[in-house]
Amino acid sequence: MKLKSIGGLISIILILLFVGPIGGIANAQSFEFADTHPIANPDSLEQWLVLYPAPSLDRLRNLITLERTYCWAYHDKVGKYLPEISRLAKLYQDQTADAAYKYIRAFAHYYLDYRGQTTLYANQALQAFQVLGDQSGLLNTYGLLVLINVKNHQYKVYSKTQVSREYLAKIDQILAITHDPHDFLVAKLAYIWDRIILTGKRTALMQQALDQAFELINKNPSCNYAFVQFSRLQAHCNYLHGQYSLAYEQSKQLLKQLKPAQFWEMTVVSQNLAGYCYKLKRTDEGIALCQNVITLLIRSTPLKHHIPIKDTYIKYRQLLMQKGDYFNANRLADSIQYHNDLILLAENDEKMLELEARYEDQHKQQQILYLQQQQQQTRLMLLALAAVLAIVGFLLYRLYQANNQLKALNKSRERFFSIIAHDLRRPMHAFQGMNELVSYYLKTQRYEAIEKLSQAIDEAGTRIQFMLDNLLRWALAQRRELPYQPQLLLLAPKLREVVSLFESLAYSDSVDFAVHCPERLQVYADPNAVELIIRNLVANALKAMDRQPGRLTIEAAIKEPSQVSIEVWNSGPGMSPAMLSSVRSILAHPKDSQLSESNRGLGLILVSEFTHRNRGQIRVDSSAESGTRFTLTLPTQKIPKLSGKAWTKKAPLSGALKNIKLGF
Repeated sequence: MKLKSIGGLISIILILLFVGPIGGIANAQSFEFADTHPIANPDSLEQWLVLYPAPSLDRLRNLITLERTYCWAYHDKVGKYLPEISRLAKLYQDQTADAAYKYIRAFAHYYLDYRGQTTLYANQALQAFQVLGDQSGLLNTYGLLVLINVKNHQYKVYSKTQVSREYLAKIDQILAITHDPHDFLVAKLAYIWDRIILTGKRTALMQQALDQAFELINKNPSCNYAFVQFSRLQAHCNYLHGQYSLAYEQSKQLLKQLKPAQFWEMTVVSQNLAGYCYKLKRTDEGIALCQNVITLLIRSTPLKHHIPIKDTYIKYRQLLMQKGDYFNANRLADSIQYHNDLILLAENDEKMLELEARYEDQHKQQQILYLQQQQQQTRLMLLALAAVLAIVGFLLYRLYQANNQLKALNKSRERFFSIIAHDLRRPMHAFQGMNELVSYYLKTQRYEAIEKLSQAIDEAGTRIQFMLDNLLRWALAQRRELPYQPQLLLLAPKLREVVSLFESLAYSDSVDFAVHCPERLQVYADPNAVELIIRNLVANALKAMDRQPGRLTIEAAIKEPSQVSIEVWNSGPGMSPAMLSSVRSILAHPKDSQLSESNRGLGLILVSEFTHRNRGQIRVDSSAESGTRFTLTLPTQKIPKLSGKAWTKKAPLSGALKNIKLGF
């Protein structure tokens, strides 16, 4: 019980060591970033969120889906659910949701034109997706990093192409793996803004990318959320081609299709439309568009839209000058300067926020590093404790094994003493009163009786020698010191050798011995073991015949291609059912057998143990009509070693013990 308790304690420590505290185990990742792709109809998802306000993984996934949809066509709503996403990501310890939170937060700053903070959170998202191995998340973040490098100023686009080249190469690699249509649209958007728009002259490539995007949108209605983005870019592509009327008509059509909730998209399309009016000399319409955009932007949160307002004022001023209204055009210069100052102030604030964010990030990194160091120290301490407990447990287990071995040795010693006392007691009776009996026969001159007495003494001595030989072999076998040297052995000479020993004994004169064995028959076994087994079986057979005339037959033959069967049969009276059951029990379980007054214990124990040691089997059958038959089965060739520790091959013993014979 103590060992089990220690083992359980070690298991718990190892679990805490390699898994971590139970409270800190993160839940299995519930979804991937690709599972939160934008949708064409965000209204249905917004209604679902109203109907199911309770926290859940489904709600968390749907919130991310909605925010990603906003990034494509509802820019003014981006970031609306960020606090709840952050809270639920921590609640469910979902790493994908945490990475998505950083990505959406970067997009929210991107649409506010806070490029410093956008880059900071985008890189955090990139690192998180890299840890997760989320390919779709990586592609979308690389696309955002490409957009960050693009700056649009008065219809002229600038980009750090060298910086974006690595990101675009990564996008190509991931897109070749995922083949996801939503990722494809992100890739095309990045290509258009970086590789095509920036060059100005390569508008044919821009049109090719737009055609590919529209082809995918037309084939996949679920991708319709990207229609607004690419339609606006299509109009701008026509503008770059000099097709001002087509750009104007496309923008007018797109403006009609926009929903009231798409406030930001309406202002951007209106701004572009005002620029197209300037090219087409639709001056009054362009002025009306600029006035409408300025009104919309001022009524919204002013601090968010200084750059669009300034750009709109610039277009407004150009249209007034085109109309010839220089007075009002010059009055707009103050408004342009005012918003330009606000832009500079906002940029300074952004830089301060960026510095604060970087400081917080560094502080968090330091805290994370400190916690990791503490965790590592804790793990080392737990590992040392586990090692100590493992050593203690091992020592206790070895002590437990030693105690069991000591008990087994004590039991073996007691058994050994009982065998000696039991097996030597009966033969020693022959020597009791021997001196007086010899003197009496000499005085009465009964020389025939003296001769019989001498035969009895010889028989008793033979039995004692035989028993002592068995005892010695059994003791050596218990200590695993008996040599075991199996080899190919001719069986017939060995059987005849054993029978000749018994034929020379006086008490076997009334028994007819017969050996039937092919001369070339071989077994793979230890010669001494085979001799011991046959001797004990023959001795038990003669004892069972109890000096009565009869027949003892040994017959050997091939049983199977790899086995030889040796039968030792006697014509005695046979065994009773109880005795037969006892003998079979000894042969099946020699180590658990108990000696009895019938004096059959030790010999049968040795027969069973040495039979199994030589990869053989033995069984017994007996009846009053047919006598008793022991059937020994031995292999004819070497077979794989038995598993376990029952028998191990030892080096041959030296000296007199090596040369011990099993004869009388």
